[in-house]
Amino acid sequence: MLPMTNRLPIALCLLLVGCGNGLAPSQTAGPGTTPIAENVRAGGQPQASTPVPPADELLITFQPGVPEARRQAIHQSVGCLVLSQMLNGRIAHVKLPRGKPLAEAQSAYAKFPEVEAAEPNAPVEAQGHDTPTR
Repeated sequence: MLPMTNRLPIALCLLLVGCGNGLAPSQTAGPGTTPIAENVRAGGQPQASTPVPPADELLITFQPGVPEARRQAIHQSVGCLVLSQMLNGRIAHVKLPRGKPLAEAQSAYAKFPEVEAAEPNAPVEAQGHDTPTR
């Protein structure tokens, strides 16, 4: 079994992968989009792309049971603004203050025992996932 720190990000990725759009390979999602089949190079491999994570956003995962007031106090002490919360506040998407380095904010969060992880908010892209057709 994976340690708790590894299970949550994996669970989130699986959730995102499982949210297929229900389109057949030859269909498009709308104007200006590319059919799935056209988005694959010769040889059946997905086109490589290099998503660039925002340089001023983190995903903060708290230990289970941390009260809302304590989570807010931690965010305030680091100086970050909460943009959204998931899993009843256990995961927070935060924006760093202008000019604060990502590594510095990660280190500041890591000093709190209530924080399980502080990771850059990097884009996630599903690859090799077949959407079933009906």
